Amino acid sequence: MKDPPSSKNERQFVLKAIEERKRLDGRGIYDYREISVNLGQERGHVEVAIGNTRVLCQVSGEVVKPPANRPTDGLLFFNVELSPMASASFEPGRSSPMAVQLSRFLEHALKDSRAVDTESLCIVADEKVWSIRVDVHVLDHCGGLATACSVAAVVALSHFRRPDVSVVGEEVTVHSLQDREPVPLNIYHMPICVVVGFFHDGKYLIIDPTWQEEREMDGSLTVGMNVHREVCLLSTSGKVPLSIEQILRCTQMASVKVAEITELIKKVLSGDSVQKKATRADIAPVGMDTEPSTSRPVKKKKKKASKHADVSIIGTNTGGIGLGGASAWSDGDDADKPKAVASVATDSDSGDEVTMVLNDVGFKSSR
Repeated sequence: MKDPPSSKNERQFVLKAIEERKRLDGRGIYDYREISVNLGQERGHVEVAIGNTRVLCQVSGEVVKPPANRPTDGLLFFNVELSPMASASFEPGRSSPMAVQLSRFLEHALKDSRAVDTESLCIVADEKVWSIRVDVHVLDHCGGLATACSVAAVVALSHFRRPDVSVVGEEVTVHSLQDREPVPLNIYHMPICVVVGFFHDGKYLIIDPTWQEEREMDGSLTVGMNVHREVCLLSTSGKVPLSIEQILRCTQMASVKVAEITELIKKVLSGDSVQKKATRADIAPVGMDTEPSTSRPVKKKKKKASKHADVSIIGTNTGGIGLGGASAWSDGDDADKPKAVASVATDSDSGDEVTMVLNDVGFKSSR
């Protein structure tokens, strides 16, 4: 079933708020909702939440025969599932146009841009390669699915580890995770999709529209970009004709948001790696002749605060970033608006808590 159309009063209320540079949830027009990333115990299992929008991503792999036209390249598949649990407008057992569109977004942003090295997935040319499958399940749809799915796919691929493989003559052996350390995928860059919504024939624009705002906007522009400001995806929808200046302005704003989200992803993955190393060290066997250490504990010097971003660490395998920070490309009214604080969190099983607080949060372009 389709979403019921909004009433005239609801539409006028949303449009009037946009004209007054306000949002229904209290954000600024260039602010993101709160973003959180949770890593599962299993490799490649990730849950991402952007506000009330939640998606679950799982990466899996198997050994298959490569296609004849690309005998030395591994395979990479993306699949987005929209279930009625996420929204009553999604029908079970059917692939909706939105699911197909989101799957194509991921393919263009991650596969066509060569974000993942598929040649490293080859085991024996023309005989055996790794086939990596990325399944994204939407748990709750409250707008911004393109961003949530892209973040979940990037984190899951970076967190995933495939079994190690050895080739002796014509014999191929896939080692278990207990026999050998699993191998990470080669990730060259991390494309993130940023959605910009347009109202009143392109006169007003907002970043990260909610479900209510998506129903009332005249069109949207989805920008897939990495931290190096390389555009990997550019897709428009709706009836709004966009000028070159509007597209350039949207890409400039997207670069600020992509830098913030990429930093969050790297902090979460780094924290998870440190925790897993600490866990392996705790369970490592100790020799019978080991003597107690008599060395004194070394006091760590406090690091000076960074000028660009700061992080507070709380929780396990989780990271969160605030309202995304005010955009450096906003109009004069938003120039003095305080920027939101970005935060990520992780700790080890020992219960120790580490906290770093940086001042002056935000990524402001010098241009």
